[in-house]
Amino acid sequence: MGCFSSRGNDGLEAADVLPAPKDVGLAKAVLHCLAVANPRLPVTANGFNSARPISEVNSARHAVKNGAAIHLCDLDLVHFSQPLQLHSTKTVDDVYEIERLEFIGQGGLGTVRKAVHKHTQALRAVKIISPHALKFVGVKALQHEVGIMRTLDHPHIIKLYEVFQDACVYLIMELCTGGELFDRIVQEADKGFTESRAAEVMRQILLATKYLHTQGIVHRDLKPENFMLQDPSPEALIKVIDFGLAAKIKEGGELTARVGTTRYVAPEVLTGCYAHKADIWSCGVVCFILLSGSPPFHGQDAEMIGQIMHAEYSFPEDSEVSEEAKDFIRSMLKFRDERPEASELLQHPWIQHRTARGARSLSERFLSKFQVFNCSRRKAE
Repeated sequence: MGCFSSRGNDGLEAADVLPAPKDVGLAKAVLHCLAVANPRLPVTANGFNSARPISEVNSARHAVKNGAAIHLCDLDLVHFSQPLQLHSTKTVDDVYEIERLEFIGQGGLGTVRKAVHKHTQALRAVKIISPHALKFVGVKALQHEVGIMRTLDHPHIIKLYEVFQDACVYLIMELCTGGELFDRIVQEADKGFTESRAAEVMRQILLATKYLHTQGIVHRDLKPENFMLQDPSPEALIKVIDFGLAAKIKEGGELTARVGTTRYVAPEVLTGCYAHKADIWSCGVVCFILLSGSPPFHGQDAEMIGQIMHAEYSFPEDSEVSEEAKDFIRSMLKFRDERPEASELLQHPWIQHRTARGARSLSERFLSKFQVFNCSRRKAE
């Protein structure tokens, strides 16, 4: 299964991120981006925030000038129980104890490890981006992703707390210990999987999607790999992760870069003219898999793209799901002008009546198909 990996100009230009001064280090570039991302704090021409005390600005300038590590965080966030401060000279090891021997995850940009805040004992995940990976992804792209994540504050979206830099870049993030959503469904197969549970999953995903769209942000890569669970408990919240392809879009604006993962992209993404409702199509594909055990679009990329462009799919003949569920999915897998907003989908009867559906599990046949799909998805990663 293919993945459109080019970022295109719209990913950065549409984000309204002012260009940082040329020939500066990553720390200064990211600091510039974080300041721009918070409209309450005006940005000066040199990329630092004029609302911060002069002593802090000067110390930050001194640190960048002398190549010191930078610890970046806004001064006025209220999302956390401990106030965050700007430290211009501390390294990540000054603030966090990082588990070096084992990692939580590993990707193309580096490793994710567990970290403990030395003062508060708060558990965090730290994404460590090596110099080689940074050169590959580019400062602008990282600056863009960090700038978007720092504006987000929602219970169903992964939280970025702090950024450090020395030779590597360290993104200090909310720790999710419950694993990927689809893996959890497979692990709990012996307990069954109900339509009611599927509706609750989609409700949480749509709450996150609605929030992003009200913030003028299009995720552009909603797929099973990007839904994590906060912890191992049965009531764990779903968290949307990975904003590497996300873009800011103005009301009435359009995006043009063909990015995303083929199986989940909307038809208008393939033609290169789309907006926030492309995310709704992706939610429809995810919901189809949740209730059918396999995706609506099949085959190699060329075949799959043809099916997507014509919205050609059908529910399995032996489908056990309700007509309300099918109507819910059909509404998302429509062409863009007919596709509802996330807020409208949250009012759909299938979501609203989720607790009244009883506890009848979908069949073992469904769970077997789901397990096969999840296994093939994992192998393709």
